[in-house]
Formats: sequence, structure tokens, C-alpha cells
Amino acid sequence: MDKFVTWYHQLAVINHHPLDDTDTYRYMLGFMHVHNGVPQAVLARATGFHANSVMKYANIYRESGLRGFFSPVRVRGASVLVPEVLSHCQELLDQGLSRTEVAERVGIKKNTLDKAIRDKRLQERRNAPGVTRSDRARADRSAASSMGSACTEISGRVLASLGRLSGVTTSFQTALDVNYGGVLCAIPALVGNGLFDFLHMLPSLAHKSYYYTIIHVVNLLANMSLLRMQTIEMVRGEAPGEMGKLCGLDRIPEVRCLRQRLALLGSDEQAVSDWSQAMSNLWMRQHPELTGTLYVDGHVRAYYGDSTELPRRFFSRFRLCLRGVTDYWVSDRLGSPFFYVERQINEGLISVLRNELVPRLLACVPGQPSDDELAANPYLRRFMMVFDREGYSPAFFFEMWVEYRIACMTYRKYVTDRWPVEEFAEVTVKLANGDEVAMMLAARTVKLKCEYHGEKTTFEAKEFRRLRQGKNGGHQTSIITTDMTLTVQDGPPEMFARWCQENYFRYASKEYALDLLAGHQTQSFPCGSEVVTQAWRDLENQRRRQQGKLNQANIKYAGLDIKIEDMDKSKIEKLLFEKAECMNEIESLKNELEEIKAKKRQTPHKLPFDQLPEEEKFERLEPTRKMVLDTIRMTAYRAETAMAAIVKKSLASPETARSVVKALLFTPADIKPDTIQGNLNVILHPLGEERLNTAARELISTLNETETVFPGTNLTLKYFLTGDE
Repeated sequence: MDKFVTWYHQLAVINHHPLDDTDTYRYMLGFMHVHNGVPQAVLARATGFHANSVMKYANIYRESGLRGFFSPVRVRGASVLVPEVLSHCQELLDQGLSRTEVAERVGIKKNTLDKAIRDKRLQERRNAPGVTRSDRARADRSAASSMGSACTEISGRVLASLGRLSGVTTSFQTALDVNYGGVLCAIPALVGNGLFDFLHMLPSLAHKSYYYTIIHVVNLLANMSLLRMQTIEMVRGEAPGEMGKLCGLDRIPEVRCLRQRLALLGSDEQAVSDWSQAMSNLWMRQHPELTGTLYVDGHVRAYYGDSTELPRRFFSRFRLCLRGVTDYWVSDRLGSPFFYVERQINEGLISVLRNELVPRLLACVPGQPSDDELAANPYLRRFMMVFDREGYSPAFFFEMWVEYRIACMTYRKYVTDRWPVEEFAEVTVKLANGDEVAMMLAARTVKLKCEYHGEKTTFEAKEFRRLRQGKNGGHQTSIITTDMTLTVQDGPPEMFARWCQENYFRYASKEYALDLLAGHQTQSFPCGSEVVTQAWRDLENQRRRQQGKLNQANIKYAGLDIKIEDMDKSKIEKLLFEKAECMNEIESLKNELEEIKAKKRQTPHKLPFDQLPEEEKFERLEPTRKMVLDTIRMTAYRAETAMAAIVKKSLASPETARSVVKALLFTPADIKPDTIQGNLNVILHPLGEERLNTAARELISTLNETETVFPGTNLTLKYFLTGDE
């Protein structure tokens, strides 16, 4: 017979249920305590329940009422940690991520992950091999005893030595506190500037077995440029394993191997030239608004070696004539370079413009007007070239405009007149960097004379002048251009922006080793360029010396005339004799000078290089390795410029943007690949000041929006600042 429980309040029955109906039993305990005020201890003694249980049922009744005791019991759903999720969690734990980071990545609760680790379904590796810098250093040193320092990828190196590997796969491992980890921030900018787009145009080792791919080598050279490692030998002072972590390698190539790969990349001069031109064409297409005005200037690199006797040229920054090479650079108005041409036999700026730069620019400058548009508007230009006084030539200006509709701008030579001060007015102009400056400017339309195809002609040009007041009066700077559409507001700033190119030369020479040699190799000239003969140069030196002696004799003779007028008659006879001797010396010097001039006129000034005497011939410096390095350096400079443009928005002093970017490139970082999500997480260490961290966050946000894939992998770069993950 079933047993029942009857509940009374005073003499009234309020409930009757079977004894085994535990849900109703618990409900009544809570009901009696809440509504009837039966003490907790009394209910516990009468029913045998613990007093804490009675209180628990009372709380349930208060919160949920009857439903809290009779609602369906919640049963456990499907397992969260299915085999796929367990595998993903274990992989993230192996990479050194914390439990909280793993739970957030996978989308599960942290206590679920804790239970799995406690049940030994997952293993937490707090000190995964190679994660910390100390672990990596120990591993690199232990590897040195077998294959070399930091050669931990043994299988790939063995396969390469056996001729069965065509480049090791780029593979990142979790690594904390990697030196120079911030240089990975430049990868999106390097990719955006096309550094890895045209590598197929360069010579490769496709027919041989090798360990390092061309992507590895080029990426390393770009990192070295950004980290101001100005020569290849400078990598000797860095830990090869740590540098390798930035490229997804066990270590970077040693100096000898890197030089061999660089020699291979530069083994085909035409291929290197085509690759460099493809890069410059890409930059022009990316910034068509900056190709309307192009800046051309020569930069002289001194050569101090003794492998060859290069011609001497004047170095304005040294005020000396030294042996060297002249590079003619083409840049935009911000100073960023597009390309350069090397001239070890310098024929002058006008010759280089006419024979090499103009044909190339006509072929690659984007956005040029069509022939119909040029015919409809006689003042419309294709583009404008800006250069210094070396290129001043009215005949060249007229030729460029008539034949190609290319405008020229430069400082005017041989200025003898001064414009009235009343003609100048204060004009606010906008410079290339965006600053607005007030200048005293004036403009006129002038006539220039020249000879074109044997006929004398006159054409119109625009002349601008800037007035600067100084201690010795006003100085007028004259600017001449064949673009008649320029106004006084936009003409002079175009000319003054040429200093951005000079700033690039100074900055790149200091930071990017623009003037250093890439090697000591020499080779014979493949062309018949004209060279000044040594015989003509010797006669010219003799003429200058003789002219100097003649000038000194004339000065002495003039001094004797002054003395005779002030002397007594007793000494005049002696001075007349000295004067006669001086006159004879002058006549003798004049005769010798005329003989030298006659010999000079009969001596050829220039001869094709192939026709020079053997003792006067010289070899040129091997140009292709330098061109490979310079193209990579130009890309690195453009990447740095792009990052600085983003950073300066958050800085109170925009001129410090480059120093902030440089500091960010040198900062350590944690590298944590996530192969499941397809991300390469780069966690940067904070910079020295919070204002710099604010600028870094602005840059990081922009970099993450690009969703750049690291070259040679399928991992998308994701950047964080420590504490912001």
C-alpha cells in the first residue's frame, strides 16, 4: 500500500501527495517556509531534510514558484569538444597560446577548456619548444654542431644537397620576443608596391636544386634595407635564426650564399633592366596624379677603388673632382623615385634627357593626352620635366615642345636684368608637403632665341621671379618654363619642389646606402660612347696653366705703371727696363698660349670609346647588382613613405613620422601563426611613449584592413599591439 504525506496549516489540509513524489515534497518545504512562516529548523526536524536544503527549496520557490520544481530537467546537449574542435584547441595550445586566447579563438567557454585539460583530453604546453628566445638560442647552438648555426630544418637541407628540393616552404612557428619583429609591418606596403609581383622576370635557379627561394632572398634584402643594414656583411652581427623567423625560415642565408644569390639575380643585365622598369611603370600607374610633373637630377657616386680608372667629375657636395659614376634619377614632386639610369661616361644632362629619359617617359607615363587633344589645345602638354641649371638650353626647350609637347622648367641662366620691386606681389603658395608659404612673386611672358635644325627661331616662355630681401638688397631667383598655362600660384612651387629630390638623395645616402658599391667587379663597355681624350685633357690643363701665368704677368705689368707715376726721375729708367722685360715675358707667354690652342684645335676632343688608345681605355663597374639592390631600396623607401603618411595623421609633429615608423620597425614582436584560421598574428611590443603607441595603433588598423597574405604562404597578416589582442 502506497504511503502518503498530508500537509496541514492549523487544522486545514493544504496538500496531500505520495511520499515518493519528491518534487511536490520539495515544493511544500519551500511553500511552508515562505507562506506559513514555519522555521527552517522545524521543517528540517519534521522531514529529515538538512536545514540548508530547506533553505535552498525556499529560495527556488521565491525565484520561480511552482514552475521551479516541476519544469523539465535540463539535460546535457551535444558535446562541445568534438574531435575537430579538440584538434584545433590542441594546435593552438601547441603554439603557446593561453587558455583564454584558445577559448576566444575557438568560441567555447574557458571552463570547458579547463575540464578537457583536467581530464587529459588536451595537453597544455606552457613552454613549447622554440617559443621563447632562450629556447631558440639553445636550439640554434645545438644545431651548430651538426649542420651549422640555427640549421634546424635538417630534412630540407639534406634534400637540397641531394638535388631533390626546389626551394624550402615558408613556414612560421610560434616565437616570442623576436628581434626586429616590427619589420613585418612593412610587408603590406612592400606587397602593395609590387616587390613580389615581377620576380619571375629575374634569373632564377629553376633548373637546379636550392634551399632559399627568390622570395626569401628578396624579402631578406628588403628587411635589411628597412633595418638600415647597409651592406650584406652587416648580417654577420645578427643572430641568423632570429632573422630567419622574420622570413618563415630556420635561419637566413650566410653572407657568401647571399652574395651568390645576388650575383645570380644580376647575371642578366637586360632581365634586371626589364624588371626594374616594370616596377617603375607600376609605381607610375599607382600614382598617375604625380606623373604630370617629373623631376630629373644627377647624383654623383664617388669611386675610391683601384680596379678601374673611371673619368673624373665634379662633386658639388665635396667641391672636388673625383672619379665616380653619375646616376640620373626621375622622381615625383614628393621626392619618391621612379627609376634612374647610370652613366659611367657622363655625356651631360641634356644628352641623357634627349637620348634615354624622354623616349622611356613617353612610353611609360600614364594619362598622357591623345594626339587629337594636343591638336585641339596648343598649350596642352604631355607632362613637364623639372631639372636644375645644367639642363638650361632654349634650343632643347623648343625641341621638346615642338616634337613631343613636353614642357620644361628650370632656373634661368645668364640673368643680367632686375625687375622693378613694384612688380612683385605677396602670393600665398602651397608647397609639396602641404604647407602654405607667402612669397614675393612676379611673372612675365618672355621671348627666347635658339637655333633649331640650322635655323634661328624665337618662341615664348613663361618666367617667374621670386624676390628675397637680404642684407645686400633684394635677390631675384629666376625660373623659366615652356608651360604657358602655369600661374604665379602654381608655377614656382613646382620648381621649389625639386628640393624634395635633393632631400631624398641626402636621406637615402645616409639611411639606405645609396652611394655604396654592391661589389668590386668590373666589365668592359658594350657600347661606343664618346669619351674625352687624354691628349685633349692634357692640352686643356696646359692652356689653363699658361693662361694663369699670362694673367699674373699682366697684373705685374699693370702694377709697374702705377709705380712709375709716383717715382722720382732717377728711378724711372730702372723701372722702364723692368717694364720692357715684363712686356717681353707677356709676348712670350701669349705665343706659347697660341701654340697650345692651335694644338688643342687639332686634337680631337672626344672619340668613341672603342677608338681610344688602349692605355686610355677603362672598365666600367658592374651595374646589375647595384640596380637590383637599388630597386629593392626604392621599394623599401616607398613602403616607409606610405607608412609615414598614415602615422603622421596621429602625430602633433608630422615631421617626426619617419622616426616613429623607424622605431616601430626595430621593435620586437611575438609571431603566432594560426593555420586553422589562416592568420599570421604579429603582436608588437609597445613603443616608448603612449603618443607613439596611438600612432602605431592607427597604422596597425590600416594594415589589418589590407588583409595582406605573407608572400609564399596562405597566411593573412594580422597585427596587434601587446595588450590590445
